[in-house]
Amino acid sequence: MQLRRQLKLIILILASATLTLSCEKDNIHINTGNSQNQDGNTGSDGNNIPVTAQCTVYFAANLYDMKDGMHLTRSLNPISADRFITVYTYKGFKEITDYALHSASIGNLLSPDNKLLILEKGEYNLYAPGINTPGMPVPIFAGKSDIPVRNKIDYIWWGKQKVSIDKPATEFTMDMIHCCTQLSVKLDFIQQMNIKDVTMFITPSNTEFSGWNLENGTIIPATDLIGFSEMGITRIKESFYSQMIMIPLRMNGDIDLQVRYVTTGNQTFTLETKIPVYNGELKGGYSYQYVLNISNNQINLQQVNIINWIPVDANDNPIIPIQI
Repeated sequence: MQLRRQLKLIILILASATLTLSCEKDNIHINTGNSQNQDGNTGSDGNNIPVTAQCTVYFAANLYDMKDGMHLTRSLNPISADRFITVYTYKGFKEITDYALHSASIGNLLSPDNKLLILEKGEYNLYAPGINTPGMPVPIFAGKSDIPVRNKIDYIWWGKQKVSIDKPATEFTMDMIHCCTQLSVKLDFIQQMNIKDVTMFITPSNTEFSGWNLENGTIIPATDLIGFSEMGITRIKESFYSQMIMIPLRMNGDIDLQVRYVTTGNQTFTLETKIPVYNGELKGGYSYQYVLNISNNQINLQQVNIINWIPVDANDNPIIPIQI
């Protein structure tokens, strides 16, 4: 009997020792401090979270006007109020984030949600499409595929590739360009006529097969035209200035122009003419001014000039006077 009790006691002691060793073995792999994970990164909170330097990125924006293919410093101005821009950040072909910005006042570019753009240190490609039309949001890009566009919208763009972001606070000044073309008309009446009202119409670019590219900001030029569309117009003394922003155009041919005017005696006249596509192409970023006059109820083309981009108001009317 005594022998049985001793054997039972020995068995219980051995079982207890085995259980203790097993529990100690299970605890060997628990991380209790800063240790390295399989990638060699050092955790800072005991949970193998890699320590990654982060950078806050800020943006300012200017808008370039182009003349004769050159950026003109005197035409570089802060972005106007109530404009929207979206900054897309890429690492190689992978989109990291899209970051919305809004200019609450001239040159004051902030996130409408008061969010910060925080990126890990690294090399990035940045693409920033925007709309230079008050209150109009930026279309959404799905990857780098071209998106549809339409006339009478001032699409603007900035991009920078392979930029190193490695400081706690980094700021980029985006010098944005116009992606569309602008066709403007300066009209004078040779005879002294009492003109009460003038409206102008042109046959603008056909946007059906065009698209806006995120990576380089270009808009595929149209190769034909669509039906008459009304231009914005402003009167300065006895001269009439009109304009239309439209997608670039590449074609050998003419654009139809129609002028309707009403005299103070309520006589209405409608005249039509054709104006040439300048050297077969109206390029993105350029503003082309057609100088016309009306004499003896005939429209006469005097000259075509490449001028600085004419700003417009919310109703597409050109803002005059301007150095042109």
